[in-house]
Amino acid sequence: MVKLRAIIDRVEGDRATIFFEGIEETFFWPRNLLPEASKEGDVLLITVRKSSRLTKKKLSETSGLIKSLAKGQAPEHKDIETEGDG
Repeated sequence: MVKLRAIIDRVEGDRATIFFEGIEETFFWPRNLLPEASKEGDVLLITVRKSSRLTKKKLSETSGLIKSLAKGQAPEHKDIETEGDG
């Protein structure tokens, strides 16, 4: 697990410009993915972790998609899952 601290530099339209501490790059972040009422100067605490369960699920879905395509079948559309686990 990686814990990061970021600062919102500015908010323009539907995106925010953020700077992560210790990284010399600018990142553009969708405004709708910021906590409600976030504004310029706010500090964000971001945790990044790998989800073994979702990784296995995605590999299984990809394998099924490849098999469907090989058989000439149209794949099913599925929504993106955003919940995670360890």
